[in-house]
Amino acid sequence: MCLHLQIQKTNGQFFFYVAECVADIAFVIDNSGSIRDNDPPGGNNWQLILDFVKSIIEMFTISPDVTRVAVVDFG
Repeated sequence: MCLHLQIQKTNGQFFFYVAECVADIAFVIDNSGSIRDNDPPGGNNWQLILDFVKSIIEMFTISPDVTRVAVVDFG
């Protein structure tokens, strides 16, 4: 159960934090050639996926008693 969302502005950027959230979160990530081989010009799809997952995880307090995270990749 998540109690509330905190929003903090630092150096002109907004940062979102989920406060006191008890959760189990799982990410299933496609690591196949269709992701890695179809990068947009100047981009890197795999890195975009990793950055997204990291940005979500950073909003939670990760510990065995609060929020646990699992990641599975396939491809």
